[in-house]
Amino acid sequence: MGVRTLLGSWKYATWNPADKAAAMVLSNGNLTAGDPATGDFSGVRSTIGKSSGKWYWETTGSAASYTNYGIAIGIGSSGQTLTPNGDLTNLEGSRAYYAASGNSYSPSTVFGASFANTDVLGFALDMDAGTLVVYKNNVNQGTLVSGLTGTIFAYTCMNVGGGSVEVIANFGNTAFTYAPPSGFNRGLFSS
Repeated sequence: MGVRTLLGSWKYATWNPADKAAAMVLSNGNLTAGDPATGDFSGVRSTIGKSSGKWYWETTGSAASYTNYGIAIGIGSSGQTLTPNGDLTNLEGSRAYYAASGNSYSPSTVFGASFANTDVLGFALDMDAGTLVVYKNNVNQGTLVSGLTGTIFAYTCMNVGGGSVEVIANFGNTAFTYAPPSGFNRGLFSS
């Protein structure tokens, strides 16, 4: 359920319909995550997590602007909350890149440039080194987090409040906009 099979026996991740906040709406074969203006933060994890290896995926947005909305995209553990109370500082167990400020959460730290719905974010998860590097339109924004252990999932969280926006994932089921870094698997998949 929620996993696409391509190229023989590889199964590519999607957003997980069984592992999301109640308000999170999935569409497009569970590759599009949207929050229907609830006013509360809602999150979702990917169907596939990784504890070893090097993995690359991309996200972009829907037609609606990210400017006035709380959009955070990154990674998380299976134990993190999917409904942080109040704000992104309550995202225990995850590390996410925030659209409006470019900060990372949780905890809040200065990270990279802010991003918009039209930007392509690339995520390079290296579980052998325990790091996640983020790219905005193929420009390296730096290491979002280091010291990762356990099983890590792709993650997004949003607080739309005044309208519906979306995070669209490409976990390798179609061609990427940018080439993955050298040595990284082209997607988030299992065999």
